[in-house]
This record gives sequence, structure tokens and C-alpha cells, in this order.
Amino acid sequence: MHPAHHESALVAFFRRHGLVAPHTECDGLIERHGLVLAMGFAMREAHFRATPAEGGAFAFGNHVFPVDDWMAASGDAHAFAQLVAEIADTRCLARPDRPYEALVDRMALDMRRLDLAGISVTPDTLACEGYASAEITETGVTAAQLAEAMKVAQSRYWQSRKTKAEEAAAARTLEAA
Repeated sequence: MHPAHHESALVAFFRRHGLVAPHTECDGLIERHGLVLAMGFAMREAHFRATPAEGGAFAFGNHVFPVDDWMAASGDAHAFAQLVAEIADTRCLARPDRPYEALVDRMALDMRRLDLAGISVTPDTLACEGYASAEITETGVTAAQLAEAMKVAQSRYWQSRKTKAEEAAAARTLEAA
């Protein structure tokens, strides 16, 4: 999938759910989407329990977020985590006006959750998650594309953080020399 398709899929998903990609020092829109997704999945995984981390950062489990990212994205990340929790608890998204998009979003979030847990996503896996074969056939490809866009966005966010940390360390080394 082309990077522009990743961004458009994420923009549409965020709009459908009233989420906003925060303005941060992240490099671009996809990294800002990745921040919300990464923080939201981490919040859900840690049962919404944050702990202070070094340098004023906050951690959810073993995922650490700098204070600037926390301040910019925690509200939308919390809303996203609630969305993921709603799907896990009720197995649906309350969108009777847009059933196709609701099914795609639910399936994509389930695919991403399974992928993060290290479980291979196959039609059989989705059937075990409660999806009918007609639902998998009708929305599986679109949901897989959205799940892939989420994965790419999260990866780009973490890579951006790593690059910025390396640049900061190099700058400190130069100053010390």
C-alpha cells in the first residue's frame, strides 16, 4: 500500500471517530497518527494505568512516552483506547448509520490487536473472533489495509522517537567534547 493511502485511511478513521492527530514535534501526519495509536494501544494494554518514567515521561507498561507527546496526545489516545475497549467488551461499534465502516473499523482494530499480541491474522483467526465468513469476505481486505496503515503509523512514530533520541545524544556528545 502506498504511503498516501496509509495516511488517507488513517485520516478517514480518525474523522469517523472524532479523533485528532495532535500537533507535536513528530515529523509528519502519519507519525502523529502513530502517536495516538501507539499510546492508545499501550493504555489499553496497561489497563489505563500510567506510571512516571525518567525525564518527566510517562509509561504504560513498557511503552514510554515523552512528556510533550503525553501532553499533546493523551486525550485522543484515551478516546482511542476506550474505542478499543468498547470493541473488546461489546464486539461492536455503535454506528448504525454506517454499518460497513463500523465493521471495517472493528475488524481492523481486532486485526491490529491480534498482530500486537503476536497472533497471525487469517480468515480462520477472524472466524474465531466471531466474524462470519460473509463479513470477512466483504470487509477483510479493506480492514487489513486499515490495520496495515495503523501498523505503519505506529512504526513510523517509534522510529521518529528513536531518531530524535539519537540526535539528542549525539548533540550532547558534541557539546561535552
